[in-house]
Order: sequence, then structure tokens, then C-alpha cells
Amino acid sequence: MKKVYLLLENNRSSLYGIGTYATQISRLVEYCNSISFSIVRLHANVNFPIVKKHDSYMEYSIPDSNVYGVKNDSIYYRNICFVLQRYIHRGEGVDVIFHLNYYQQYYLIDYLKEWFVGCKIVFTIHYQEWCFFLNGNTDLYKKILHQEILGYDQILDWYKGECSLFEKVDKIICLSAYTKRLLIDEYPVTEDKISLVYNGLFDEYQVTTNEYRHAVKKKYCLPVDKKVILFVGRLDEIKGVEFLISAFLKLQEGIDDSILVIIGDGNYSKYLELSRYCLSKIFYTGRLNKNELYDFYRIADIGVMPSMHEQCSFVAIEMMMFNIPLIISTTTGLNEMMEREYNIRVYSKGDSMEISSVELTEKIKKILNMYDVINRKCRDKYLKLYTLDKMMSNMKNIYLSL
Repeated sequence: MKKVYLLLENNRSSLYGIGTYATQISRLVEYCNSISFSIVRLHANVNFPIVKKHDSYMEYSIPDSNVYGVKNDSIYYRNICFVLQRYIHRGEGVDVIFHLNYYQQYYLIDYLKEWFVGCKIVFTIHYQEWCFFLNGNTDLYKKILHQEILGYDQILDWYKGECSLFEKVDKIICLSAYTKRLLIDEYPVTEDKISLVYNGLFDEYQVTTNEYRHAVKKKYCLPVDKKVILFVGRLDEIKGVEFLISAFLKLQEGIDDSILVIIGDGNYSKYLELSRYCLSKIFYTGRLNKNELYDFYRIADIGVMPSMHEQCSFVAIEMMMFNIPLIISTTTGLNEMMEREYNIRVYSKGDSMEISSVELTEKIKKILNMYDVINRKCRDKYLKLYTLDKMMSNMKNIYLSL
């Protein structure tokens, strides 16, 4: 029996990608009865440890501490082991696996190995800190690592920290072939320690009739005769929303037959200012629940993800699952999720990364005109690589091999 404990942190990422990741893996017991699964929520908003039993997994919430800083973080993670020892019972033939998802959990690794002798540690790379600092500029990152460019001490410190973490864990899971190749080329990690496992989602696609599409548009007071260009994600710089808004404004200079729907929370004031001359055609919804979000997936004519960096986007997978023609940027892991003809080029300009709004406008026009051909390819890509069955099969094999 393998007992898997997936460790989460109480922060924004638990509401988005990493939270969705945990939800998918929690269904693992449906695919393998020799694996038990638990979620451990650290820094939780509770006053004392709480245990909750779900249908297919256990959930442990451990309260936050009131002290911060590297030294105190280390103390907090040490104390986690005191708490976990109360709940993790090891018998003969039982192997314990801790699945980490955040770099700050580095401080926990030595304590876990000390308190749970013989346990295995898995780490999934959901993000890399250098991507936020360099906007996903891989060429610049490699030059910094090779000392071709100086003055980036913080990035070198992050790199050294990653190398130390990767050395301590037993298995590294990459969500994209891009990241796997980066580790093999630039990090002191052997290839056999790395597994590539794309994210996956349970298939909830339903054929949508024109009558249903009209009904949904009326429900949200959207014009029924306009095509819907859809963005889903946080409203911040790394998502490239400003390039999409600029492209949409250029699109309006020609054929006036579309609206732009932007779903997500974040820095509204910046993007409202950018779209002030087209407010009647740009709709901001805020963050939506799953049913509301899926309403918009069913009416979207095209999805656009002009991100500066991504690993393996659940939003892109959802759009492919719903047969939505998708434009994605040629950056980090996102680049490999669709064929090249549906990608928009990201290029470096000084220290920044940019997308041509003119190029994006033309790409949107082209794909709207090729809708019937492209949406079939998007759905086929989902079925080939990004189903929950494929993700669970790969995760099962990793856990059972440890």
C-alpha cells in the first residue's frame, strides 16, 4: 500500500492551478486501490489541526504560525512533522510518499526524512521564480546561469536553491517537455529522476446548439449576434492581457462583429484604462464559479492566452476540451500545447518580453475564419494528451515505482 500526502499552501495558487492539480490527483483512488491519498493544507486559516474525511481522500488542515522569515519558516515546517506524526500510521507493507508543490517546502524535506524514515519525496514544478523576474525569457536566463551577463545575484540564488531541492527529492515531476529539457540541459539532475506528466481534466464537454448559445448570451446580457473572444486568467502582467486588449482595439477598426470577455480577478484599474475607448465591447466578469465559467466556454468562438510564461495551463486544457479554437503564446511550456500555426510569437525587447498586437490581430481574424477546422484540432489535442485518465495513469505509475 502506498500512502500519498500532497502538501498545499494557503495562498492564491491554491485557488488556481495548484488547487486544480490537487483536485484532479485526489481522484487517484478511483484508478488504483493500492494507493491511498490525503491532502495536507499548511498555513491554513484554522485555530487547531482539523481532519476531514472526503469520499476518496482525507484532508488535514494545519494552522498558520504568527512568525515569519527563513529561520521561523524552518521552525514551522519542523513542527509540521510533530502534527503529521499523530495521523500517519505506518505498518508493514506501507510506503509513505510526500508530494511537495512549493519551493518554500524545501525546509520540510529534511524533517520529513528524519521523522518518517524511508519515506519518498516527490516534487512537482508548477512554476519557477526566475520566470516571474524575467517574464519567461529563457535565453536571458541561460546567459545568466553561464555568467555571460552579470548583476542577477537573486536569480543565481534561486537557481542554487532549486539545485539543492532537486538533489534532496526522489522524483521531480515536470508539467511540460520544455521544463524537462531545461532541467536536463542546465541543472545537475539525471534524466531518470525526472518524469513528464501533463496536467489532465475529466471530460465535461457537451455539444452546444445555437439555441443554447443564444440563451447563455441573453442570460449574461451579451449581444447574441457577436462572436465571443475569451480570455480566462489573472489580470496581471505575466498573462499578457494588455497585448490582447490592444489587438482587440485594432480588430474593431475593421469588421465590427466581436466582443472580448475577460474572466478573472486582479488589477482591474490598469486594464479598464487600456480599454476605456471600447467599454461597450469589452466585458469584465471577475472570477467566476465553475458553472458560470463553463457557460462562457460554451459560447466562446475563440480563446486567447498571450501569457509570458506558463507550465501546463488548465485553462488551455479546458478550452481545448470545449472545442474552442485557441491562440497561445510561444513561451515556456505553453508553446507545446498547440500546433505552431495557432501560436503567437513572444519576443524579447531589451529586458522585457512582448507580443505584437498587429500580429495577434491578424491571427485572431484568420482563426475566426477557419473556425470549423481548428476547433476539431483543439478537441483532438485534448483527447490525445490532456485527459484525466492519462494524467492518473502516469501519476499511478510514478507512485507505485517509489
